[in-house]
Amino acid sequence: MNKTQTNPIWNFLCSVKLTIFILVLLAATSIIGTIIPQEGADSLFIKELGPVVGKIVISLELYNMYQSFWFRLIIFILSINLIACTLNKFPGTLKIYGRLPSPDREKIFSHVSPDRIIKSSIMKNDAFSIVKGLIVKQFSRTVEKQTEKAAYFYGDKGRYSLFGVYIVHLSVLLILAGSITGSLFGFKGYINILEGESIDYVSLAGQNRHNQIDLGFTVSCDKFTVDFYNNGQPKEYKSDIRFSIDGNTVKQGHLLVNHPLTFMGITFYQSSYGSVPGDEAFITVHQKGYEELIKLKIEKGKPSPLPNNGGEITLKEIRDNFMRMGPAIKVHIKSLAGEDADIWLFKNYEDIRQRFSMEFEQFPMFDPSIIEPYTFSLDGVESAYYTGLQVNKDPGVPLIYAGFFAIVLGLIMTFFTSHRRVWIRIDEESNITTISIAGYANKNPVGMGRELDRITRQLTIKLEEKNN
Repeated sequence: MNKTQTNPIWNFLCSVKLTIFILVLLAATSIIGTIIPQEGADSLFIKELGPVVGKIVISLELYNMYQSFWFRLIIFILSINLIACTLNKFPGTLKIYGRLPSPDREKIFSHVSPDRIIKSSIMKNDAFSIVKGLIVKQFSRTVEKQTEKAAYFYGDKGRYSLFGVYIVHLSVLLILAGSITGSLFGFKGYINILEGESIDYVSLAGQNRHNQIDLGFTVSCDKFTVDFYNNGQPKEYKSDIRFSIDGNTVKQGHLLVNHPLTFMGITFYQSSYGSVPGDEAFITVHQKGYEELIKLKIEKGKPSPLPNNGGEITLKEIRDNFMRMGPAIKVHIKSLAGEDADIWLFKNYEDIRQRFSMEFEQFPMFDPSIIEPYTFSLDGVESAYYTGLQVNKDPGVPLIYAGFFAIVLGLIMTFFTSHRRVWIRIDEESNITTISIAGYANKNPVGMGRELDRITRQLTIKLEEKNN
C-alpha cells in the first residue's frame, strides 16, 4: 500500500483541495487588507468602525495584516502543502526521468498512422544504419535492439521538462520564504536629518512608529540642496549622505529621488524635505521721532542693543507657525527706563492683525509697540533644511529575486518544452523493408506529431538517396 492510502494526514497535506482552499483564503484576506489601511490605521479610523468591529480589527491585527501571526500561519500551511505535493510526486517523476524504455514495444506500433510507415526496397541492414545515424543526432538518449523478426530504436529528448513544475513549486517557496524573512527580520522607517547633523537610529513606520531601531552606524547629511521651478514647486532635492562607523567614514554619496543608497543591507531613499527655524531672526525697529528704519539681526539667547542705546532685545523663541498665524518670534525687551516685556512678533503683522483683531486686542503681548518709543516688526527667521529619508531593510529580497527568476524558468520548462519519445521499428519481408515510426510526448501532442512527420520526411529522403 502506498503512503497516501495508509496515512490520512499525508493525504490531506498533499490534497489539491487544501491548495485551493488556502489560495481562496489568501485572496479573501488580501481583499480585507485592501479595504483596511495597512500600517497606517490610526486610532480615529478604528473608532469610526465602532467598538465591536474595532475590537475585532485590533485583536486580529487587521491594521497590520501581513505582519500578523495568523497570516504568517496561512503562508506556512501553503508552504507545507507545496512541499508535501512535491515530495509525493517527485519520486515518480525521478523514476520516469531515469527509466530507459525498451525499444521493442510492439503495442505502441499498433496504431501507427499510414503516413508514418515507409516502405523501401533497400536492405534491412542499410535501413538500420540510416535510422541509427538520424536518431543518434537528434535525441539525447538512444537505445537499439535487434531480434530475428525486426530491428528497433528508441530515442528521447527534453527529459528536463519533467521538472518544470517542481521548479515552479520551488520558486513559490522562495518567494514565500523571502516575504516571511523580510517580515520577521526587516523593517521600514523614516529619519529626518538636519543639514550638517547626524543620526544613528530610525523611527519605525506604521503602528510601530513610536519605536526606534539602532542602525549600528551613523548617517550624516553634510549638505542638502533643493532647486525649484518658476511656480515654486520643487524641481530636485539632493542630500549628500555620509555613513560612518566609530567616527570613521566608510561610504558617502548623493541621494536623490529614485536614486537610493544602500549601506550594510539597509537602503535609504530620498523621501521628503522640510525646514525648521534656526537660532537667528531678522527684525526692523522704528523709533518714534526718527525716520530711519533700523535692521537688526538677533540671535537666540544673546542680548542685542536697541537703537540709540535705548535698551536691549533678546530672542527667546522661534516658531515656524505660531497659533496657525505663520512665522513668529518671542523676544524679551528691556528699556533703559526700566520697562521690560515679552512680546510676540509676527511676519506680515498687518494682515494677521486684521484676521485676528480680537485676539490682538485682548493680549498685550501681541502689541509690537508696547515698549515705547519703539515699534518692532519681523522680517524673517533663519531656517535650516532637513532631509527626510525612508529607510528599508529587507533581507528577504535576494530570495524573492531568486524566486522570480526560478518561476520564469519553471514556466518556460512547463509550457514550452516537453519530454518527447520516439520508437522506430525496421522489419523486412519479401525483399521489402518496412520502417514504422511512433512517438509520445507528455505535453503538446500537436508538436509531437510535427516531430514525427519531420523524422518521416528525413528518413524517406535518405532512403531514396540510398536506393538511387
